[in-house]
Amino acid sequence: MYKILFINSLMTDQSKRDFLKKTAGATILAGTLFALSPLPEKLSIKNYLSNKKIKSLSFDSADKSRILVIFYSPYFSYKLLAYYDQLSKELYKNFDVLIVNSFSSMGKICDFSHETLEKIKNFKPDLIISFNHVMNNEIYQSTNCPVFLIEADSYPHTFNDISLMKKNAERIWFGSITNYRISRAQSMIDYLNKDRFILFKNSTSMSPDYDKKPEINISFIGTIILNIFNNNGLTTLIHKNLSNPNKLKEIKKIIDQATLNIDSLTKDDFEKFEFSYDDIFRYISFMNRINTLDNIASLGLKSYCKIEGDINLLNTLQDFPFSVVQNDDILNAKDNENIYNNSKLSINIIYAHAVGNYPWRIPDIMATSSCLVSSKTSALDDDFKKWVDIPQFSNKREAYDLCKKLLENNNLRKEISLKSNLAIKEGKFTFKDRVDELTEIFNLKAIKNNDNYFEYINFQKMK
Repeated sequence: MYKILFINSLMTDQSKRDFLKKTAGATILAGTLFALSPLPEKLSIKNYLSNKKIKSLSFDSADKSRILVIFYSPYFSYKLLAYYDQLSKELYKNFDVLIVNSFSSMGKICDFSHETLEKIKNFKPDLIISFNHVMNNEIYQSTNCPVFLIEADSYPHTFNDISLMKKNAERIWFGSITNYRISRAQSMIDYLNKDRFILFKNSTSMSPDYDKKPEINISFIGTIILNIFNNNGLTTLIHKNLSNPNKLKEIKKIIDQATLNIDSLTKDDFEKFEFSYDDIFRYISFMNRINTLDNIASLGLKSYCKIEGDINLLNTLQDFPFSVVQNDDILNAKDNENIYNNSKLSINIIYAHAVGNYPWRIPDIMATSSCLVSSKTSALDDDFKKWVDIPQFSNKREAYDLCKKLLENNNLRKEISLKSNLAIKEGKFTFKDRVDELTEIFNLKAIKNNDNYFEYINFQKMK
């Protein structure tokens, strides 16, 4: 049974009690800190720097290893996002686990609360898994174990406090989800030996349910990003001209032109409107997701979306199709698995800035009884072509035609789903595979029992 530690300085004590009353097996205590389990004996790691596989470990007791997982997810509260939910549960089967969701911003210095830093220090991890280098100097100073950095939909130059990475290079290992991303990362982090880079494939722990009759034609789980990344040139430009309808018409015209052919814009266009190529590129990418969902809505779409940003801001450029948003609280793995297994098709629309990879949700869908439909990327063929031809589309019209065809062919859908299940199993795209690899590479000590330690610290308000 999971034991949850829940800290959120933005919540009242009463709201914390109300939440914990709904959480099976939790203990309710007064105050802002809920500590639900004692810590086991101290562990230590030695000689972890010799080569890719750590040759020697020395334990101060016969206990199992302790794993600290740190990530940044500002949009979710007490539930763990499905990816971290699955990873943490698989780790928990073998190790003591502390999960920290840190409130920080990409590329900034992370600032953890005093309570969180003390919890990490006392936990004494034997391995730190940090996504996008959500770390600070205090954590490095209070620990002495390897740090396994995993890039999550971003390149190393956007990581938090990258100067700390170079300063602590002797402790760092780096994980990417595709070989293409590894080669890119190696060129950006030239102070790490190449044998410090590890292929850490997107993975899943989900299972199919072919006995269940799907009630949903097409499901989509994901984010709808409307802020076009806050404070960039395009966002600033729109805000500045909200009271100038003629200027907004000019902006809309140039954006419509870029949507048809971004390379048609000239240097003068960017200088006149004070936004960058990257601003427009991201806007087109984000709007592609919205417009694709809107285009297939008539086929029986049910989407579960977290909206990020200002709908009113988007409405200055085009009307927002509210039909594509129906629920924003589908977060943990079990919720996701139930929806996919209740869907004939599950669509995935990849953001254009996710170059050389694909979202972690794709293996989740492939492991269920739903049939995956995805926007086109060579990374999918690289990883899965051996087992299955994944239905892929290049634009919203192709998405509509492909979904319609598959909805009309039950046998084809099931064939694709079964082959996808096989690809996940034989291709070793499960979190069990990933944890087994980490256990071998870092020579961790695993003990399978129900008494392993688990805590989840929700994100802390920055000082």
